[in-house]
Amino acid sequence: RVLRGEGVVTPSRRGRRGYGDQLSPREKEVARLVAIGHTNREIADVLFLSPRTIEQHVAKVLRKLNVASRADVVSPPTKAW
Repeated sequence: RVLRGEGVVTPSRRGRRGYGDQLSPREKEVARLVAIGHTNREIADVLFLSPRTIEQHVAKVLRKLNVASRADVVSPPTKAW
């Protein structure tokens, strides 16, 4: 309360945990399925999600693993997730 009175803004402790540059558990699952060659539609069916949601997860996986295409996503023993 004292800090707020002085105009100091404190970050909220609410909300979901962020993973930063690390893959979230769901992104790891999507990455594993991408690595073994599944399409977005197949991944969506397996995980009971929409293809659009999978598309977003795949985009985040590619960005976080710093790879250009889904063909560059490899399974965990070769590249640490």
